[in-house]
Amino acid sequence: MEKGYRHLEYLIVKYSRCAFLFGIFFVIPAIALSETPEEKQTRLDKLTDLVQAQDEILLRQSGLRDDDAKWGAWAIYHQPSSRCATEARSIATDMKTGNTQFMQISMLRMEKYNLCTPGALTQDAINISPVSERERSTMEDQWGVTNEKALYGTAQKTVSCRIGAPPYPEEMSEEGRSAVVKLQCHVVKGANDLWHAENCSANSDPGGSAFVDASLDYISKRSCSSATPPWGADKNGNLHITWTFSMNN
Repeated sequence: MEKGYRHLEYLIVKYSRCAFLFGIFFVIPAIALSETPEEKQTRLDKLTDLVQAQDEILLRQSGLRDDDAKWGAWAIYHQPSSRCATEARSIATDMKTGNTQFMQISMLRMEKYNLCTPGALTQDAINISPVSERERSTMEDQWGVTNEKALYGTAQKTVSCRIGAPPYPEEMSEEGRSAVVKLQCHVVKGANDLWHAENCSANSDPGGSAFVDASLDYISKRSCSSATPPWGADKNGNLHITWTFSMNN
């Protein structure tokens, strides 16, 4: 009798494993194949929200400020090319592995340079090439800006006309200085059929030359393929922009 029970137990375990493997190799893929692209993206978005929430908890437990933890976890999954994501990813990994020997370095760097703030993330969206087209699209939706460099070294088919703000001069950021820069330019269309700014001048009050230089350098690298003068220029191409640099942004 005991031998018979053991044989029955063996059959139950054997066929339970078969059923499990059948589910992995046949049932689950069949469900995935039946999904529409929208349903698949919704499922992936929910999964991303879950792991993002888990990482935010880890970042808070590490001792980061609440805002740094929130934006750090967000950046890991939505703006992975950013400096914030780099440091937050390192901290989250250290917390998961328990190897926290060098974690304080990333935490100090994140807090000293305010890397995980909307202002810094916006600047990174402008200055750092995204790792994917999805990240580029997210940056346009989230911050209203996009990086004009090529993805993976390939040429862009179009040139975005969105314009954000110049990068915060690093030395001014370290000193916690703010500025208001007023810029004047003339926007013209070049031989490549793209608009660009020329004959620009700027002044900063308060602030300093570093803010002026950053603003002039930024606008000199912008281009646009629109039908009319871009960036709020009038029909004659006269452009006036005011940029506010503030550590509170």
